[in-house]
Amino acid sequence: MSPVDPESQPDAESFVSLLVHELRTPLTALRGSLGLLGSSVEDVSPDARNFAAIADRNAAALASLLDDVAEYIRCTEAAAVPARETSDVTAVVQRAIEDVQAFASARGATLEPPAGSALADVDPALLRRAVVRLLLYAVAVSPPAAVIRIDVRAEAPEALVITVSDHGRAVDAAAVSRVCEPFSPAARRSAERSVKPGLGLAIAARIAALHGGALGFSQTGEGGCFTLRVPTR
Repeated sequence: MSPVDPESQPDAESFVSLLVHELRTPLTALRGSLGLLGSSVEDVSPDARNFAAIADRNAAALASLLDDVAEYIRCTEAAAVPARETSDVTAVVQRAIEDVQAFASARGATLEPPAGSALADVDPALLRRAVVRLLLYAVAVSPPAAVIRIDVRAEAPEALVITVSDHGRAVDAAAVSRVCEPFSPAARRSAERSVKPGLGLAIAARIAALHGGALGFSQTGEGGCFTLRVPTR
């Protein structure tokens, strides 16, 4: 038997990326079977349909997690370089708000958009995904019918700031710096047990870093505020 060359083995990120890819196919087949059982197969008892629906919801959550893992890995790869172009960041944020509007409406939340315009050399698609992550989190941790405020402003020297303010619960002062970490317990700022920390904030932080910026979190009298800073050029 030939010895295994450690240098020929994939690194941790490549291994996880490969694993995510391999898991998607059986998971897609599983969800298809569950959907067939729950809606198309005759003579299925109500209990069986209910169990199939529960299983499908959990499979959907797993599929979403795999997508998040894949995006997180993409944002950590050395070859990940933003496709920068001069963009109106306010317009980018507005499109992110539109992406999240259905989820916000279901919770009765109001997304208060920024005004004016602000130009910066950014990857608009990548930045939009970061803002979407922040908005989804803000709506999820805030009480129903909350107002989520979004602002875009210039900050000297040559920096642009996007802020998203929520109404989530306070965390210990010592844990504030860990809110944006992957699966951070500090991100459990909702009164609802179903809202769990994942990779969304960590992905937003990675996207900020790819632009040469950073994502920060601070507590306010009403909840919390995320501040995403990016250079304008």
